Amino acid sequence: MKIICYLFALSILMFYSSVNAQWVHTNVSIGVNVNCFAVSGTNLFAGTEVGGVFLSTNDGTNWQEVNNGLLDKNVTSLTSSDSNIFVATYILTFNPPYSRGSIFRSTDSGANWQAVDTSLSDEKIKCLAISDSNIFAGSIDNSSGGIFRSTNNGTSWAPIIAAGRYTFVSSLVISDSNIFAGTDGLRSYVIRSSNNGATWTEDDTTFRQKGITAFAVSGTNLFAGTYSGVYLSTNSGSNWSPVNNGLPDYVHKNGWITKLAVSPNGAGGNNLFAGTDSAGVFLSTDNGTSWTAIGMTNYYINALTVNSTHLFVGTSDGIWRRPLSEILTGVEDQNNDIPSQFILEQNYPNPFNPSTTIKFQVPNASFVNLKVYDVLGKEVATLVNEEKPVGNYEVNFSAIGGSASGGNAYSLSSGIYLYKLQSGSFVETKKMILMK
Repeated sequence: MKIICYLFALSILMFYSSVNAQWVHTNVSIGVNVNCFAVSGTNLFAGTEVGGVFLSTNDGTNWQEVNNGLLDKNVTSLTSSDSNIFVATYILTFNPPYSRGSIFRSTDSGANWQAVDTSLSDEKIKCLAISDSNIFAGSIDNSSGGIFRSTNNGTSWAPIIAAGRYTFVSSLVISDSNIFAGTDGLRSYVIRSSNNGATWTEDDTTFRQKGITAFAVSGTNLFAGTYSGVYLSTNSGSNWSPVNNGLPDYVHKNGWITKLAVSPNGAGGNNLFAGTDSAGVFLSTDNGTSWTAIGMTNYYINALTVNSTHLFVGTSDGIWRRPLSEILTGVEDQNNDIPSQFILEQNYPNPFNPSTTIKFQVPNASFVNLKVYDVLGKEVATLVNEEKPVGNYEVNFSAIGGSASGGNAYSLSSGIYLYKLQSGSFVETKKMILMK
């Protein structure tokens, strides 16, 4: 009997090891929760529970502590815009009873931090979001809460939604000209503003008692993570539908979604990642219609983000990462559906150096032309210029001395480039960034 139990335990251990084997534990060995991430160019920032902020400049291979001027080390949220990084922190002590919230700003990639306006010192800021010159902060303080806005780079803040109905603001996201806020607790809401928070529109009763834990934006699709799985809106939050096929029953009945992330970042990303409270991380490549488990089983996923090459997970055990190329290989190969329309996908990775992949779909046999241009409209390369049968295609584009079909050798400098797919009356253009 002991042998049977031993073999059973060993098989379970081997199963979990195989599921998580592709994940690499990075060298942030601080033994505390990693609460949040922020990507700023090639820099990746991680906010921790008691260790402050860590920075990696090499895709998470190495990390360095960057806390000069950061008085509080319990980081609850991070966000970035251009050369500015913002950090929300919170201190709570019981002997004597004391709490303090702070927001810090860095203009030199985290090398130095300065505390900004102290008007939020009584707030526990859970989430931050930036829209042009406006910075939004959501508070989960039980006595006050609400949403605050700064229009002067964090120097001062003003409440735009007071405590009361929307006390526990746990999630914020910007989608086009809309700001979405999600609340947690027994009375959960998604609220939307299209005028920088001056007025707000409340969703229907979709999320009552479901708790909004995370948002993600992919083009015109808006995703919300909740205590009951993932929901999708295709009309700016007016209506929502559950998209949980493939997620374990536990996740959308007894567990919850903790974080969401989209790759490639920004509009057009078609790889949606969901972190859970104990079932690991899941991937959907079809806007949540189906999900596939990709590991980190038995971990509570505190933080989730992607850059051009890796998926990063923050846990109580530090930071884990996994190459996107490894995750997506095999998943996309299973998709043999016949295309129903022309589709030009966002290149991957983006930004890229020196090469990137462009995928497109052809719904009927037709002559297809795919070209690359610089921002001035000068043709750089012709990637496709021929008759194509129905199918899914991908083309590799190299920026270093490559030779595309029908074109000359070229060597490109860093910058923004455009690629255009044309077939008959169908024309679509997307932007990509070369960063050497």
